[in-house]
Amino acid sequence: MDTTALIYKVLCAHNGSFELGELRANISTMEDDLESVLGNQEMFTRAVSKGNKLIVAKTKMRLCRANGCSGCSNLHLCKFYLYGTCPSNQRQGCSLCHELTSEHNIRVLREHYLEELDRKELCTLLLQNDNALLPPVCFTYNKGSGEYGYCPDKGSCRRLHVCERYITGTCAAEVDCDRSHDFYEPHPLNTLQQRGVPNELVASMLSTYRNIQAIGHTNDASNTLCKKDSDCLLKSKALPSHWDKSSVPETGFKRVALQSSSAEHKNILDLFHQTMTGFSVKTIERVQNRILWEVFSWQGDVMRKANAGKGNEKQLFHGTDSKHVDAICRQNIAWRMGGTRGTPYGQGSYFSKDAKFSHSYTSQSGVRSMFVCRVLVGNYTQGHSSYLCPPSKDGSHTISYDSCVDDIYNPAVFVVVGKHQVYPEYLIQYREGSRPGTYVPPPNFVQNQSHHNMHWTSIPVMLSSPATPVLPNNARGDVAKLHPTYSALLHTTSQTNIQSMTFYWPFSLFS
Repeated sequence: MDTTALIYKVLCAHNGSFELGELRANISTMEDDLESVLGNQEMFTRAVSKGNKLIVAKTKMRLCRANGCSGCSNLHLCKFYLYGTCPSNQRQGCSLCHELTSEHNIRVLREHYLEELDRKELCTLLLQNDNALLPPVCFTYNKGSGEYGYCPDKGSCRRLHVCERYITGTCAAEVDCDRSHDFYEPHPLNTLQQRGVPNELVASMLSTYRNIQAIGHTNDASNTLCKKDSDCLLKSKALPSHWDKSSVPETGFKRVALQSSSAEHKNILDLFHQTMTGFSVKTIERVQNRILWEVFSWQGDVMRKANAGKGNEKQLFHGTDSKHVDAICRQNIAWRMGGTRGTPYGQGSYFSKDAKFSHSYTSQSGVRSMFVCRVLVGNYTQGHSSYLCPPSKDGSHTISYDSCVDDIYNPAVFVVVGKHQVYPEYLIQYREGSRPGTYVPPPNFVQNQSHHNMHWTSIPVMLSSPATPVLPNNARGDVAKLHPTYSALLHTTSQTNIQSMTFYWPFSLFS
């Protein structure tokens, strides 16, 4: 047996890692050959646990997540078969591969020196290397005190609520720690079960997560674990360079007002006024929330890995009732906050490319509130009012779309269920104001008239009083000539405080 394949076999038979001295005793090979193989950091990494030197198994191989893939370098294998729990022999069956010895899988295993591993050993290796299989440890849960620490999602969090120091073996649990030290407690167990991890594997989770942390030390710097104050915590994501670093609280949030002369203010204002005329912006504030930003950044990393490097982040509007503003700045946008009223593309939080669409979700009067958000829309599909969450891609319920849209070819509305896919970056507060509005007739309006070739001209309409619209002299004709759309609009407009508007009228009416 090849030395590399043999080392993998020994490590994976011992929960994915082995003490270096014991490994040497189990491998009959020259010392120089052993050290040469172990020096390959893409396959093995070294760690220290309670003074003992460990070798941890690594691999670049993953389970393939592409439906109908025919030529990748990852395993074509059912995840639940890997776990030993797939009900493939039952009535419903399973459409995914259950053969380690298929032509494709044999080739992939040999490329990675893993052809000697059985199903259980392969499961051990992939659990500690394929980050799509297990939930990450919740680092906000490990900050602060109380039942959920600083975790904004609390009981609904899909990350693992387990003490980081317990995993690294540095926590004096019996003395001063109120974090969870048991994977069988309700929240950790439920989180693992939601990922499909069977109860039979929960007993090995402590060693698996310890190996994950050891592997993290040699991975890309943005995803590593770092040593700080003798605690092993996830490295914080870098804050955006344009933030005011003096106004970033450790917990909670800070709203930083943008100067009207700044380019940042102008960009957001222009984006807003592309579809929102007739409104006056009162303030634009940048929301600075360290915890929400770190969670959003982490979610972006996870999505890019799952979607072949594509996170598909967009800048979108989200209107809300002003009473929810502080809650959103503190805990993010939760779609349940707004209920399920008006969900034509499924349940979730609604975002739009156009501020005009999001305006309908704001307060009905006074100062209105609208967020400009960073949204990880990922891979999206056509939405439907019956959807409780984005549907699965292949019917297997193992791979789902990230969001739903109104039109997959030219989406303007996006629906997101996962709050970690959103960062509420800017808050716009505005009200009806003095900017003149513009009414453009519906695209099919001309086609509905008897004069198909009529020409259009813009005519300003001044409102001399809140109830009396005044047409210019050349537009004072028989009001009966006007289309009912204009009459209705004038009636509606007369009830507002707008002082002027521009209407597009058929030129023939006034010629």
